[in-house]
Amino acid sequence: MRWKLPSGFSDPARDLPDPSISLSIHLREVMMISEHMIADATSIGNLNCICSSTQSAIPGLTIYSGCQPAGLVPALFEPRFYLLLQGAKRMVIARQDIVIRPGDYAMSSLGLPFQTEVIEASLEKPYLGVAFTLDQAMVAEILLACPNFHDVDGSAFSSGRANRDVVDPVARLLTLSRSPSDIEVMAPLLSRELVYRLAKGPMRSTLHMAAKGHRRFDQVRAAAEWIRNHCYEPMRVSDLASRVGMSVTSLHRNFRSITGKSPLAYQRHFRLLAARERVVAQGDTITTIAFDSGYASASQFSREYKQMFGVTPRHDSTRHDRSRRAEWYSRETEDS
Repeated sequence: MRWKLPSGFSDPARDLPDPSISLSIHLREVMMISEHMIADATSIGNLNCICSSTQSAIPGLTIYSGCQPAGLVPALFEPRFYLLLQGAKRMVIARQDIVIRPGDYAMSSLGLPFQTEVIEASLEKPYLGVAFTLDQAMVAEILLACPNFHDVDGSAFSSGRANRDVVDPVARLLTLSRSPSDIEVMAPLLSRELVYRLAKGPMRSTLHMAAKGHRRFDQVRAAAEWIRNHCYEPMRVSDLASRVGMSVTSLHRNFRSITGKSPLAYQRHFRLLAARERVVAQGDTITTIAFDSGYASASQFSREYKQMFGVTPRHDSTRHDRSRRAEWYSRETEDS
């Protein structure tokens, strides 16, 4: 049965000679609803052109938006399904350098360090993307119901072109933002449908890795989770290997193969991401943040910070302060 648009929305398919709805039309529908969600959260409606994320009222669903290109920045691709709706972005992840365009998806089964860059965005046509967090228990349950799921070789990351079957449940999940009273009942059902559609498509192998069942992958996942939960503690790779039941050599080889980084580099990446949030918030001195992040000196922290983000912590803090002041001035001018 064909999905019906909410009242007040025109149906572009009425003007098409072919009664089937193309992927591009579905994407336009999803984009329209996504813009509405972001406008409600004052993400697109504000004058801050730095790319931002908005947690929706729908569990597990996040909207990404921006109205100007943004340079390559390090980040962490959590286990999730991501669909680009408008604009374009570049991703450097898992030894791949790819450009994602409208209708393309990317999916990770593990928290993977990567670099991302919005390369097409403007006030007239902002960058828009939607991400759905993968719940491990739900994924495992649905995969068990799919025939021959054990026969699929897994990979930690995949990307490609989305199809109608996947876009449909995403569109209907986003539509729930217009009827909050339906979220509690309908969101779990539509989330399960989306995971099922992913399990039936070419991204199935990556989805498979998001569920437990592959010994080496599960060991690397356990190691990555331990690092993230104890990222400020001193770490010996030999102790970490013993903790997850691997030899040091096997841990190094498999960890790098799956995440693209060594365990120590993964820890450093996560530490610096967390440190940058504090630098931008400007609540502490650079020296305090450096020591809290496990660094023996502020100078070492600044060197590694600049290697990762391209600017020193002090410059990063000053730059964001100027941006906040400009945003405040614009709002005051607009309101006066």
